[in-house]
Amino acid sequence: MAIVSNPGNLSQEPNMSILHLARTVHDGIIAHAREGKPEEICGILRGRDGRATRLYRARNLAEDRIDNYDVDPQTLLKQFEFEEAGDEMVAIYHSHPVSVSYPSATDAWNAHYP
Repeated sequence: MAIVSNPGNLSQEPNMSILHLARTVHDGIIAHAREGKPEEICGILRGRDGRATRLYRARNLAEDRIDNYDVDPQTLLKQFEFEEAGDEMVAIYHSHPVSVSYPSATDAWNAHYP
């Protein structure tokens, strides 16, 4: 997922779908990224059916937080609470404060969730 001004850019990517963000989620990600700068920030998004309705900030446990992120596993465990309530984890988000806002080679390599 990327927050971009022209989502049409992402529609050309294979295996990518559009994720609709509630305004509060969008604004929360932006605020989180600004507060965390110059380090990368990360978190998870809760929702269902291609819509993110809530965000959960996570600690970035990466050794080099300027160029990398590693989501705190305790935050990832929240997805079980979501499922009990009929929702799911719809995305993991992170920022790129010192590089372009587009998936990096590292992001592509790590773009999976067990």
